[in-house]
Amino acid sequence: MSALPDGLEPMDPLTWRTVVARCLLGSTVKLVAYTLANYASSDGSDVRPGEALLIKDTELGERTVRDALTKLREVGLIVRTFHASATGLRDKADEYRLTFPEDLESRVPMWDPKRRRITQGGEEMAPPAPKTRQKRTKAPATDAGGSEGAPPASPAGGPVENGSESVENPVGDAPENPLPGGNHRQLLPEPPATVTGTTGNSCPPPSHAPSQSPSQDSGFSPYGAEVEGETAERCEPSADLDYPTAFKIVNQVLSRIPAYTEAIRAKAAAKGRDSPRGEALTIAVARLVLADHPELTPERRTA
Repeated sequence: MSALPDGLEPMDPLTWRTVVARCLLGSTVKLVAYTLANYASSDGSDVRPGEALLIKDTELGERTVRDALTKLREVGLIVRTFHASATGLRDKADEYRLTFPEDLESRVPMWDPKRRRITQGGEEMAPPAPKTRQKRTKAPATDAGGSEGAPPASPAGGPVENGSESVENPVGDAPENPLPGGNHRQLLPEPPATVTGTTGNSCPPPSHAPSQSPSQDSGFSPYGAEVEGETAERCEPSADLDYPTAFKIVNQVLSRIPAYTEAIRAKAAAKGRDSPRGEALTIAVARLVLADHPELTPERRTA
């Protein structure tokens, strides 16, 4: 393994995803980052999907994917360990490694673990304004048989000059007056409907209520996340644990993930099998966590 630049530390893909989630990088850069993590080894190395595969997975353009990779390298979240084009091997893919810079909070704005405030370099920043879709306005329609150079219509009830004749403009054709004081009505999106059913798995999706506060365990990583939810009922761990549930579980013991991943790799090597990656690795780690910490078993929502 080649030496990393000063100030950068290697990081496993599970913890790295949690760190990226807190960074304000833009949705496009985050999509490329999460896709990269799917191809990383358990220690964050051997990331070489290639730009062509990233374009297919993210459904983004070539230039957009390249700009996202450049941004991730600039902030120190990835390091290019093999530059294929620089060596003349254009048919090979560049190789990256997932990293964590010690001064990341001074390089990019970041949410605190509870997503309540944003800081950069020790200074608090205002949250970004939510993006809203602007309502398109239609161009005013012209009357049949009219010409582009026709004079504008007069106010409601007023006469319209037409040569030597004066015709009263019908009130029904007059435009509506705007609301007083510029109080125009605005269409607001309706809140999404709440789904109370289960996904069909033996263990339904966990509620957003954490089963254990991070402050109760000194081994919790500062890059965890807490969210609020409704009262839930505990259910037993299932063999067919799904990825969203597994990610919630391992997110509560981030500091212990390297030990669990090493145990999984050793067990796979002893059986002559390849070590799991991506979502399969997350689910395998979650099962070990539940075996050691049954109190972290996901919870079932109650009516």
